[in-house]
Amino acid sequence: MKAIYSLAVSLLAYVGVFGQTPVYSQDFAAFPPQNWYLGYSFNPDVGNGPEYDDQYNVFLVQRPFLSNQTTNNPSVSVEIYSGGLSTWAISPVVDLSAGGYSVSFDFGCGDGLYSNDPTAAPSQSPTDDMFKFMISQDNGITWQELESIASPNIGIPNVRTTKTYSLSTYTSATTKFAFYTSNGIDPNFGVDYVLYFDDFKVTNNNLSTSDIKLKNKTFQLYPNPTTGYAYIKSDKNVQVIEVYDLTGKLISKGKEINLSAESTGTFLVKVLFVDGTTATEKIIKK
Repeated sequence: MKAIYSLAVSLLAYVGVFGQTPVYSQDFAAFPPQNWYLGYSFNPDVGNGPEYDDQYNVFLVQRPFLSNQTTNNPSVSVEIYSGGLSTWAISPVVDLSAGGYSVSFDFGCGDGLYSNDPTAAPSQSPTDDMFKFMISQDNGITWQELESIASPNIGIPNVRTTKTYSLSTYTSATTKFAFYTSNGIDPNFGVDYVLYFDDFKVTNNNLSTSDIKLKNKTFQLYPNPTTGYAYIKSDKNVQVIEVYDLTGKLISKGKEINLSAESTGTFLVKVLFVDGTTATEKIIKK
């Protein structure tokens, strides 16, 4: 079973940035996907997000990608039929403030669930159905299209297809992404097909290992490793110190570092300076 990488993307200045290594990825092997919001609306318009939580996965469902039971590669899927419904699969917050990121995912389309061959290409007809890939720079309050993949949904391939988008103009620290589908207003009698999404990745294309080391020299941690308290030495004035574990959970926030109550392991110290800059370094608790 594929591993899920759900690192705190607010710590991208340190974790997982090695050339073009993904700094956040989600393969939908576990469902619902960790920290994603799945929702829907009885409204075929994009608007500003879903109205209801799809908590029972009625509309957004985990299925083998393109209904291939042999490989059993899990994905998130949406069945498109009838009309008057839109769905949203919304990512966690991604910090793009360092710049130079891109985002990619795989998608494909198969015949309806009750078809004799759901792995076949659907016999789509011209409809007002839509599939859009969305971005929000204000934590999901407002949304804009990165692309309307098919509007209407005609000819979406029934083979695994990868889309990649440059995010060079997006530098918000509160960015979210969404897979948006709509089956429109037209009831589309006889039209029934399934969209599949998989292998979502956010990648930093600029920073190398040497870049990271240089950025992190704005402060020093000592002692490191530590059995409890640690201290920061820097020429810059510190505003606040945040400590995270490697799952992205915030352990503490304040003026000191105290890992006395934590288990042994590796943590991340993010320092916010008075001049508005930030830097991140790892620390080991013995």
